[in-house]
Amino acid sequence: MKKIKTISHLLSGSSLTNLIVVLFKNRDQISLKFLPQVFLIFIIPVLFFLLHLIEKILYSAKIEKTPITKDPIFIIGHFRSGTTYLHNLFSQDRQFGFPTTYQCFLPGVFLTGKNFLKAIHKTTLPDKRPMDDVRLDSDFPQEEEYVISGLSPYSYYQSYFFPKKMNRFFTSCALVSSEILVKWEENYRFLVKKFTCAWQGKQLILKNPVNTVRLKHLIKIFPDAKFIYLYRDSGQVLNSTYKLFDRMWALYSFQDIGENEMKNNIRSVYNQTLLAYNEQKTLIKKQNLVEVEYDFFIKNPFAEIERIYRELQIPGFELAKDDFENYIITQSSYIPGSIQFR
Repeated sequence: MKKIKTISHLLSGSSLTNLIVVLFKNRDQISLKFLPQVFLIFIIPVLFFLLHLIEKILYSAKIEKTPITKDPIFIIGHFRSGTTYLHNLFSQDRQFGFPTTYQCFLPGVFLTGKNFLKAIHKTTLPDKRPMDDVRLDSDFPQEEEYVISGLSPYSYYQSYFFPKKMNRFFTSCALVSSEILVKWEENYRFLVKKFTCAWQGKQLILKNPVNTVRLKHLIKIFPDAKFIYLYRDSGQVLNSTYKLFDRMWALYSFQDIGENEMKNNIRSVYNQTLLAYNEQKTLIKKQNLVEVEYDFFIKNPFAEIERIYRELQIPGFELAKDDFENYIITQSSYIPGSIQFR
């Protein structure tokens, strides 16, 4: 794992309180050579501390009162199964709202600072994602797991910072252990309301690979939610997931990890994800779940999204189909990357 320089760290957008809690709880995991990076991460949370308080004062009551008139549509599936492409494609339908990259990386201040902070945020983003060269932009759809990571110590994405604890974070924060369940549900419900408020009541399209193993918790909160599960050949998934985590750990980890341990962690989480999904998917109403094979979707995304709308009985396909077709054309030259995984 070769360390890569980056303009900003994922934890830079955290609330100061959360940053302190996450680092203190995992203090024994931080290698000494990464301490300068840890100190630098505090700059933005300290500078934004007052802005966090202002946002809470101005918006907390409004967010709590925001009604969710339609339960979200969840895009799930293991990492590197095509969920990002589908999320981006769905975002072309203007009836839906979605977490943006700007909102997810500055989750505690994005309502208050939506004009000037967004302009600053754009300057910190690379043009493409480090793991697959997919284009990045502050307005593009993003995973709400980054919001959980920025505002609470209950996110599986803590494994980006402490890769040796990947399996432990999977058990406690992805599967959601009983010790944190109440707090996790409270936080998740609040973030969905916050995004709904930001999108002025629109139904949300939420893409989060970690939610693949949280179905029983999501159904408890949103009993009428719809789910789209993407799946892909296991070898391709593991190859691509290795590349993803290798790049993310090179950017954001506070400890070194050997290649064998890295691969073993990824395999373990992959196997647990498939097992948990197959155990929990029976809890979803039959009419609220669609499964999509990656190869079929990539070969004919328009036909697959049309099928998704039809089987989940989502209205509005005819109004959005031209936007879908135009977006698909813009993606036709993209070639997915790969890396050997043994």
